[in-house]
Amino acid sequence: HIVSGNPDVAGTSTLRDVFVNDYWGRPITNNPSTHKSWRPLTILSFRWMNGGGILGWSPLFVHRIVNVLIHAAAAETCSIAAT
Repeated sequence: HIVSGNPDVAGTSTLRDVFVNDYWGRPITNNPSTHKSWRPLTILSFRWMNGGGILGWSPLFVHRIVNVLIHAAAAETCSIAAT
């Protein structure tokens, strides 16, 4: 549901909406049905991958590459913060 039913992932919403909607594509403010789960980087990566493969790569392969890059960036950030 997060990928197929989310207008932020599908690319039918604006880029601004990604930053003001929750993980499920619902507005965070003044909405009692949201649980306030805000993950714009995850949604942006899903949106990017939903557009199809890059250089003919399968979307699954692109997803794995993006996942590795995000984890590497998080690990480096922790490493820098620890020193």
